[in-house]
Amino acid sequence: MNFRPVPIHQKATDCELIKGTIIQIEEAGTNDIVLRLKETETRFYINRGLEKGLSLTTFREHLLGKQVEIYYPKYWTALLPQNDMKHLSKLVINGEVIISEL
Repeated sequence: MNFRPVPIHQKATDCELIKGTIIQIEEAGTNDIVLRLKETETRFYINRGLEKGLSLTTFREHLLGKQVEIYYPKYWTALLPQNDMKHLSKLVINGEVIISEL
C-alpha cells in the first residue's frame, strides 16, 4: 500500500477492483462526478469529470441501476483515515471501458 495524499499516474496493478450496482450519481467538489454503489458506503469520484465533458444526465440515463466494475488506486492517507471516497481510475460496464485514466 502506498502512503500518499492523492493517486498519481497509477497502473492497473496499483488498483483495487469493486463490482456493484450504481444507485446514485451526483456532482460534488470542483466539477467532480461522484458514484455510489449499492454494495458499499464508499463513494467513487471522477476528478473534474464535468470539465472533461461528461454529463450527469447522460451518466444517470445509462448507468443508474447497472452493474459496473470500478478500479481505484490502492492508497491510504492520514488526511482521510476513513477514506470513504475513492478516486475512480477506470469504469467498465458490460466489458466496455467507459472511463480510464490507466
